[in-house]
Amino acid sequence: MKLIILILIILASINLNANEKLYKLANAGNIKAQENLMKNFKYYMNKNYDINKSNFWGCQALMQGSTKRLIGIKKFKKECPNIIKEGKKKKYHIYYAEGTFISSINPKYNKVVPNSRIWKIEWKKSVCARVCTAEMYIIGQIAVGENKDIILNGKFDINANSTGMEIIWLYQSGKIRFGDSKPSQVSIKEYAW
Repeated sequence: MKLIILILIILASINLNANEKLYKLANAGNIKAQENLMKNFKYYMNKNYDINKSNFWGCQALMQGSTKRLIGIKKFKKECPNIIKEGKKKKYHIYYAEGTFISSINPKYNKVVPNSRIWKIEWKKSVCARVCTAEMYIIGQIAVGENKDIILNGKFDINANSTGMEIIWLYQSGKIRFGDSKPSQVSIKEYAW
């Protein structure tokens, strides 16, 4: 049993190192690595689907002189310098391992989780003078609890039943709007997914 666990840990670290190396090669100007990253983000069925990141890496390869047929990228050639500049501002060139803490999010009234991200939302139950309505309104996929014990997908009106801190995780493309909870009473932390 211990041997199996050790093998799984080694395989996970090899995969992590492979992804990290791919980014290093791509950032160093390796066209093949840039083309691979373009493909990694291109296909909708992939959990990492992100057409903006795909275009960013495709433009990098195209500007480096890629002779491969980069589907959908050649039409952007004139826009590639701006796509690359914008992508670097958004840190598309930085590799984040899954679960890496990225930043705290300023919780405004309406927010959407970016692609390849998951938000940890913590809040205290609101105390209402009269009848409480929902503290938060969420559309998308959520996980409940620190350890993501339950995963649900849909539209949710959320109201906590305890006086302690409540925790949910909101997955990429999920939308959040606040009701009785004031955004200032909510903590949102963003992680790579």
